[in-house]
Amino acid sequence: MGRRRTHDAPIDIVLPITPMLDMSFQLLAFFVMTFRVVGPAEGELDMYLPKAGEAKAKVPDAVDLSKTSDADIDQSSDLSVVIEATSGGDVSKLLVKDKAASHPVDDVKALQAKLKQMRGDLANKGNIKIEAESKLKYARLVAVMDACLAAGFTQVGFAPPPDLGSK
Repeated sequence: MGRRRTHDAPIDIVLPITPMLDMSFQLLAFFVMTFRVVGPAEGELDMYLPKAGEAKAKVPDAVDLSKTSDADIDQSSDLSVVIEATSGGDVSKLLVKDKAASHPVDDVKALQAKLKQMRGDLANKGNIKIEAESKLKYARLVAVMDACLAAGFTQVGFAPPPDLGSK
């Protein structure tokens, strides 16, 4: 005769919702309390970049890359800061160049004082150029930019790196 199969009682799955909700609210509270609002100036560098020149070619393929542009789109400045770097990327020499001569400075604080002093005699009191070697660490360049801005210059631009062919 046929055997009758007995059915087991269904398994009741219990999910512990209360501890999961408690943990979720604790994580939410942690992230809300440790959130730090980034100021608008963080990550923003106040510097002057040259304006883009006007395109003269009708087709991009017609541009002759071997010729330099004849348009002078760069702002002129009476002062420039020359930064020479060590092989490790630190500042080895700082010079402030005006139209007449080069003035060596010892460090970034002395640079700021020298720029404030020289800025008083300039016709163009807003613009300054930085000539930095390519191996200079970015943090050192930003420190020099900050010194220029603290000295009262409003537009900090970049010039080609100094010619150090003798090195």
